Amino acid sequence: MFLIEWFEPLIIVAAISFLGLVIFLSFYLKKKGKAIMNDCSGSCDKCGGQCKVNLVKEYKKSKTLNRYEFYIEGMKCGMCEEHVCRVIRNSYDKAKKIKANHHKGILSFTYDGYLDAKKVKEDIEKLGYRVIGIVRK
Repeated sequence: MFLIEWFEPLIIVAAISFLGLVIFLSFYLKKKGKAIMNDCSGSCDKCGGQCKVNLVKEYKKSKTLNRYEFYIEGMKCGMCEEHVCRVIRNSYDKAKKIKANHHKGILSFTYDGYLDAKKVKEDIEKLGYRVIGIVRK
């Protein structure tokens, strides 16, 4: 009986502490411009223009050179490398330094500005390969 009497207040204190931590982090992250909520109310006064919608717009406008690595299953030889490189070369004019390695299963290239990685993945998968990972550096 003594253990139950001691354990019950401990659970209440832990629950209150956890709730306080969640409230603190919510206010802290909103103040830093990294709101937990994903929606945009349309009023940039609330978030200071740091909502996800505006960050994506800024990224699309960026002129920085990004390096992409696509991890691909199914490349078996040098011709497979050439096929995936050709898709990138022909479809994406801003792509530079396009290299593929069938031993490691990697396609890498640099791209100036915004790149829709999902579209690139679809283009590669149309060839019959499977994209298992994408990294932007």
